[in-house]
Amino acid sequence: MSNNTIKKKIVDQSVSEGIEAATASKMMSIVIDRFNVPKPRDRRDRTTVQLVDKNNSYFNALWNKISYKVRYHIKFNEDELINTIVNGNNPLKDIKITRMTAVQTRARVDLNTTNVKDRVISQNTEHLTWNDMPIMDVTRQLADKTGLTRKAIIKMILLTKKKDSSFIKKIKMNPALFVNRAYQRIRMHEQNLLSHSLVYIQTGEKWSKDLFKPFDASDNTLWEVPERGLKKTLFDKIPTQSQEERKFAESLVNEEKIKYFFKLPNWFKIPTPFGNYNPDWAILAETNGIEKLYFVIDTKTTEEKGTLRSGEQTKLNAGAQAYKAKGFEDVKFEAPIKVIGDLDL
Repeated sequence: MSNNTIKKKIVDQSVSEGIEAATASKMMSIVIDRFNVPKPRDRRDRTTVQLVDKNNSYFNALWNKISYKVRYHIKFNEDELINTIVNGNNPLKDIKITRMTAVQTRARVDLNTTNVKDRVISQNTEHLTWNDMPIMDVTRQLADKTGLTRKAIIKMILLTKKKDSSFIKKIKMNPALFVNRAYQRIRMHEQNLLSHSLVYIQTGEKWSKDLFKPFDASDNTLWEVPERGLKKTLFDKIPTQSQEERKFAESLVNEEKIKYFFKLPNWFKIPTPFGNYNPDWAILAETNGIEKLYFVIDTKTTEEKGTLRSGEQTKLNAGAQAYKAKGFEDVKFEAPIKVIGDLDL
């Protein structure tokens, strides 16, 4: 029902109740004007991205190499984790703890007819001791936060005490701060061990070629493949996240050794303990006109691997492990890649 229809209906009802038609009409105009919420519009122009040739022989060769699904399992135990936390890099004993403090502040409040103002007059900071505070079970809290057993937490604390006799006193200085910083350090070690202990196997299932279909995307994300590149890729346009990705796509078109490439779709995911991982590109290269090289690569960041954020690096590590699974012997996983020259073609 349109606004005009609703307005006429309410005006007619108002008139029947004795309100003048002009007054009722004006009131309704004000209400509609104030409370009418326009339907949100997608201001971005969208374009349908079309398939070029799903039966291209290079595409079939590449897809046949990389389309196997995988699953993982983890080969490390709790004792191995405890050992790295106690004796490895960034051990528990190196956690910095400051004493708990309580701050007493005196302030003056001035009240007048227009506002209320306050200003600090003095401040007194007192250090607190363990005896002043309620008992806190740090082992239980760490066990709950990390998912480890309480027995494991106690063991790592006691082993750390052997390396640093003042360690328990350090915990008592500020138990809440210790729990927070110990959790962060344990999680760091857990992720590191997980990354290096992942073992992948192919499940026997494959991603279907039928999943590749035309799709709509925002114009401002699309890079149009030049005509000379249409025989080398799957779609006539490529969604990109940055200008650097567009330059990379253009270099894939221009490089003679690259025979085929495409941007991996969002549904192409590698399971990891840190969440599903979606690499960027699949590439088929050919050297000396004979040897074929199959790559799955990631260009999501141009940073050096050692400076990546923790979440990015753990997923890249998982991707590297996934393509070591039996059946991927011909596939090379490379990340992060900035330019074609980073690949060993």
